[in-house]
Amino acid sequence: MELATAMGHQTLLMLQRYTHMNASITTRLSVAVHNRLVGEVNEKE
Repeated sequence: MELATAMGHQTLLMLQRYTHMNASITTRLSVAVHNRLVGEVNEKE
């Protein structure tokens, strides 16, 4: 939703229409999110 808002799209459907996924970028973002979540879990322990 944040990306859709930043790009001026009012719905996720419009964002999907104009956004084309790139496997290497998706992988990089997934790793970053994973590392952030794992870091938050480790900080709580």
